Amino acid sequence: MQWDWSSILSYLDAWRTRAERAHASVSDDGDLDAELADATPDTQGPALRHRRAWCGLSSLAHPARDVEFAKSIGLTGIDIIANDHSAAREPRRFDIRPTQQIVTLATMARDAGLDVHLMSWIMPHKRYIKEAADVLPELMAKTGARSLVWDAEEPWTLARKRLRYSEAGALVGELFAVREFEMGATGIRYAPAAKLAPLVAVCDYMVPQCYSTRTSKAAPSTVVSKGVATWRKKFGDGPRMVPGLAAYRQSGIKGHSIRSAMQAAIDNAEEHSDTCIFWGLNSLRKSPKTAAVVASLAG
Repeated sequence: MQWDWSSILSYLDAWRTRAERAHASVSDDGDLDAELADATPDTQGPALRHRRAWCGLSSLAHPARDVEFAKSIGLTGIDIIANDHSAAREPRRFDIRPTQQIVTLATMARDAGLDVHLMSWIMPHKRYIKEAADVLPELMAKTGARSLVWDAEEPWTLARKRLRYSEAGALVGELFAVREFEMGATGIRYAPAAKLAPLVAVCDYMVPQCYSTRTSKAAPSTVVSKGVATWRKKFGDGPRMVPGLAAYRQSGIKGHSIRSAMQAAIDNAEEHSDTCIFWGLNSLRKSPKTAAVVASLAG
């Protein structure tokens, strides 16, 4: 079945209705409607007060569509991916996607009442970091973004011809010392501490990617606790935790339906933070079942 926008909204409305009824009959995908009721928030409001999702090229191409969708499922913010240097290992110039597209998406989101954050890749090369410092503060001002999250995956940890990691982290701290926004750092759960610690040290929060999917084999009910524990051991008690959660490959997780897998990871996240970031908005838009779980979090 192909899902268009009206189909997704209809699915969300129907899901909420079934959850409110909460009887024990079998639902359309073989789950009990009682399970849906368990995913319904209590009257005291959501524990995850800040619910964000990363968004990239698709959102830049269709800003009105994706802002409307983000609002419809109760997200409170979006994290716009400003560039894609995921394949880079050698030194390269720093650049971003078209500024006007980023600003347009950010403006629409803010006008709709969503918080805006930006994400940029980062590499431990002097010219790259200096060029980022020339570009990103201005972009942050134009978009009204509340924070900048550095994606410190392989372009950071596997970079060649690089600075020492201590030097690279110190340079980021120096060039972004005076700023009107927060900084965060994100990476995989098993990111090498010696490489990531100097960057985390100059940030206000850290985003361990606590992804439970059918291929990761991480249990949804403990994925965040394990990720947080790992990062606390590596990086100490300084920056606060904002877990990243998976909204993709949620079918086929052992012992779970799509809804129960999502809900278990969310419940675990609530034990550690009042904020989470879903990867990603495009996955939520393509899966009404995952979108319905996120929608249920809005108090």
